[in-house]
Amino acid sequence: MSLMTSLSTGVSGLKAAQTAVNTTAHNIANVNTKGYSRQDIINADKVYNKVGSSHISYSQVGLGSEVAAIKQSRNVFYDKAYRLQVGRQNFYEVQSEAVSEIENLMGEMNGVQFQNTVADVWNSVQELAKEPDSIVKRTAFISTANTFLLRAQDIYSQLESYQVNLNTQIQESVDRINQIGEKIKALNTEIARYEIGSENANDYRDQRNLLLDELGEYASISYYEDVDGKVLVNIEGTQFVSQDHVYKIHTEPLNETTRMLNVVWGTGNPVFNLDQGFSSEKNTDIGKLKSLLMARGDAAGKYTDIPSKTDEKYNKNGTFNQEAYDQDVIDYNKTVGSYIIMNNQASFDKLIHAVATAINDVLCPNSDVDSVLGNLGLTTTETEVTYTDYRGKTVKKNLSEVKIWDEYNAAVGMDEDATPREELFSRQAVERYTEVEIEVADKDGNTSKKKIWIYNEEDPKDEYTLYTTKQMNINENLLDNPSKLPLSANNYLGGVDGYDEVTCEKLKEIWNVEFDTINPNVLTKQTFTDYYQALIGNVATLGREYKSMASDQEGLVEGIDSNRQAVSGVSSDEQLTYLIQFQYAYTANSRYITTIDEMLADLLNKLS
Repeated sequence: MSLMTSLSTGVSGLKAAQTAVNTTAHNIANVNTKGYSRQDIINADKVYNKVGSSHISYSQVGLGSEVAAIKQSRNVFYDKAYRLQVGRQNFYEVQSEAVSEIENLMGEMNGVQFQNTVADVWNSVQELAKEPDSIVKRTAFISTANTFLLRAQDIYSQLESYQVNLNTQIQESVDRINQIGEKIKALNTEIARYEIGSENANDYRDQRNLLLDELGEYASISYYEDVDGKVLVNIEGTQFVSQDHVYKIHTEPLNETTRMLNVVWGTGNPVFNLDQGFSSEKNTDIGKLKSLLMARGDAAGKYTDIPSKTDEKYNKNGTFNQEAYDQDVIDYNKTVGSYIIMNNQASFDKLIHAVATAINDVLCPNSDVDSVLGNLGLTTTETEVTYTDYRGKTVKKNLSEVKIWDEYNAAVGMDEDATPREELFSRQAVERYTEVEIEVADKDGNTSKKKIWIYNEEDPKDEYTLYTTKQMNINENLLDNPSKLPLSANNYLGGVDGYDEVTCEKLKEIWNVEFDTINPNVLTKQTFTDYYQALIGNVATLGREYKSMASDQEGLVEGIDSNRQAVSGVSSDEQLTYLIQFQYAYTANSRYITTIDEMLADLLNKLS
């Protein structure tokens, strides 16, 4: 080997050592940089110079070494596992936060507990039953009911506000996801440009990996790297980042009447399929954004969102429609049952509705036309009735299908006019009754016109007809004049100035009735008091479950990240050791070159 070749060999070693020193210094400088992956030098032999051969081998002379690559130290398996599990962690953290907010709003963690408000209504009923003819007790009962409703409306309103707040978080998450997509696309371009030769764009790759980590927090992602070094990303199985385009996601109202936002692709198709619920087995519990949508629900929940076996639509013609009920339960579990805020709104509204309608039905009882007229010794000669509803529309109904005010058994007010038909909880837009006239006949066959009061039924398709928390208020007539509270006996029952003992007892009895279950997946029916306790107990159980799952996921994510750091993290002590090692290598190559240089100088001096 010539001296010039030897000199070149030393220079190659010098360059390799210099590159190693620079790379190690770069590692040390980024020891605390988030997302940085350790860079390692891969050295390789240069092409060997063939100087001869024999029948068993070649005679070759080495020409030194060169840097084959500066590569990242990363583990693809750990990266994918981290992005999956951090998405699941964020999913359950959102669910846990939603449960905590519900508990706070209901005062179960601090402040005034709503359970105390329910108990106050029960106590006021007991006191009223002792002295139903006392204007003081009547006033206290109405006032307590008003407090009960106002407190319920305040809780419900705050739950709605929390839903709107989640809307804001949903919009912010969508904006951030789109920003991440644009940055990944830009980094893809830079990486492909730098790596078109033999270089590795490691720092750009670190930035891209950090963005993929963050994207994994928001949604379920999959990705792969093409031959140009570009990462192509899917969200929920749909392409998000392609080689040269970002398919952004957007928000739009679920419908024209709601403020609730849905997350959709540019085509209008929803990003998430929320009808399937969520499950760890199916990996449908991934990502903060999906969890926000599921925690919020698609509307403000009301009692009609929860299937109930007592609902009239399942009990027509005296037969229970099990098939329709079972299908509604399946739909409930896939949607409302999985939406924690909406589900608790609906369960809460179910309690308020039950209390309000139970009290109203005692104060203003209803029955079928034949029963009411029969008690009065009358029959009707008509089969249909026509009247105008609250919207001004003409309605025609069969008399056998309507309920009317049961004037024979109903109590009246203790005011001078013995005012009838005063419910305690009123709908804001719809009166309890519509007055109509029908033709009736007495026992002797004599006909005449008689007024009846048709009960305006609740229609699940028309929210204004429902006794929901939002649509109710306390009857203004009773607030102005508590003596109109119908607890006095009517003329049919022989009452003049006395109270109606039957009505008072019924008001007490409704608190002992097991009216329904908190949801269709529970078999045990509850009283009003027990129902609320079961509702809060269910919320607390979910809270513990979600908090535990979020905590478990946090530990799992930390473990995976620890394994990632073991592969790609930078140890300052280790790198300082390498730095000294490479500096010695640089020095050794320098001395080697100096020696060759001295040999060349000596040779030239002797030959000159």
